[in-house]
Amino acid sequence: ISACSIHGGDPKALNVIPDQVSIGGTARAYSIDVRNRIEEEIGHLAKGTAETMGVKMNYKYIRRIPPVVNHPDATKIAQKAAVSVCGKQALTSFPPSTAGDDFAFFNETIPGAYAWIGNGPIQDGALHHNSNYDFNDQALLTGISFWVEVANEALAS
Repeated sequence: ISACSIHGGDPKALNVIPDQVSIGGTARAYSIDVRNRIEEEIGHLAKGTAETMGVKMNYKYIRRIPPVVNHPDATKIAQKAAVSVCGKQALTSFPPSTAGDDFAFFNETIPGAYAWIGNGPIQDGALHHNSNYDFNDQALLTGISFWVEVANEALAS
């Protein structure tokens, strides 16, 4: 849970207590159950804090992107394809990620597996979502080979 936006008051009137403050942010989870619980708990916390301070509050939770949960069969296909293309070193231990991605919507309809395909070393500290990011074109061959092998494995299953 991250509070990423706080707006209140007038920066030109620094001695006036604002009569309204808005707080916005993001909440991410590894499962639908936890996501539901987060929504409920944030509401309880906001309501309790407001009551404690003697202020009114309006809480609105907007569900944007659901958690990405890989389907076991699709994961096996992706892993087999990765090993076929890149060898066993392709299967690294990677902790769960709360990255938000529209793949989650696809995965709700058709069982799938979210795969990370490496892009080589970071150039000048610029990860993706950075204006200085430079895609490594050499990674295209690995990516294309991986997806061709995924298709072959899926068709063979």
